[in-house]
Amino acid sequence: MQSDYGHDYCESWSYYFNCPVRRVGRSKLYLQNLGTVSLRYCWKKVKRVNADDSQYQVFFFNKNENVICPGQSQEVSFTFMSNEPGTYEESWELIFLNICFFDSLKNQIIVNLYADSVENLAKIKKKSHKLENLIYANGLINIARDLIGEMILKATSDQPQIYPYEKMFLEADFFVMKNPVCFYHQTEVMKMKDAYTEMVPGQLWDLSIDSWRAAMINQGFEERMKYYKFLRSSYREFLKPWYEENDLYAQKLEAVRQILGQLADKFDKEYTHIPQMFYDTSQESRESTISQREKMLYSNSSIVRHIFYLRMYEHLGIAIELCSGVLSSLDLNRWIQFDFCRT
Repeated sequence: MQSDYGHDYCESWSYYFNCPVRRVGRSKLYLQNLGTVSLRYCWKKVKRVNADDSQYQVFFFNKNENVICPGQSQEVSFTFMSNEPGTYEESWELIFLNICFFDSLKNQIIVNLYADSVENLAKIKKKSHKLENLIYANGLINIARDLIGEMILKATSDQPQIYPYEKMFLEADFFVMKNPVCFYHQTEVMKMKDAYTEMVPGQLWDLSIDSWRAAMINQGFEERMKYYKFLRSSYREFLKPWYEENDLYAQKLEAVRQILGQLADKFDKEYTHIPQMFYDTSQESRESTISQREKMLYSNSSIVRHIFYLRMYEHLGIAIELCSGVLSSLDLNRWIQFDFCRT
């Protein structure tokens, strides 16, 4: 048939397989003997230059010697399967042992087998989506554990003192630092200590009139009025001018220094307290682990800074009002009368 009109000269035939990994691809070669002589044939692998012969077998078909009789038809099934993605290629010669189709016995029909083994994208996407959900669930669990751990740590750890030098102060200096607009009167302070212990049993007064007033407001109406009269009587003693032997300029300077010192203490307190509302800034916590929640909160440092500015704006306004009132009172040789029980 090669020499007949209309037939192309053919020395090879090619098959191409495109299959996912670990999936089987099949194709068939159709043979028919149209002559009058029985044909005996076999398969011989063609070795290519620079070919990798160490790879495992991926093409499978019947390579045994066989005979096809006149008028008989046969099918040769080629199967491809690979466990790894890649590109594969093999060539086999279909050799007829008792007849020559070409000018020379060296020329035989060559069957080329080509294949591409690809990944199963749908399966990979399904696995990646499942892995993403698992990671997200584990992330939520880790965040919840970190939150609970931080709550337990903050509940069981000792809070650092805002004033580490508190024990180095005398009671008189500490009282003036807490209440810069009041004069220290030891007898009245002792009375207020006893009254505070009576209002809040088992606790000591921190020498701040603000905390004394807060404890008084939490009492019932009759008790609150009783302590209120006691506070007013003690307050009249506290409003005596400071250090009567000093001149007016020294009194003003001392008053402004005390108010500014209280403002500086409030600065330190807000600077320590506001960041702790969002995250723990201790060195041990950063060295142990940094949770995902902390990473997100570190990125919101601008919010912490804005809150700090608002708080300090309020404290600064109060300090300016105190300075103005104290200086005005010293000029008039009297103190401003204001109600400590106001909210």
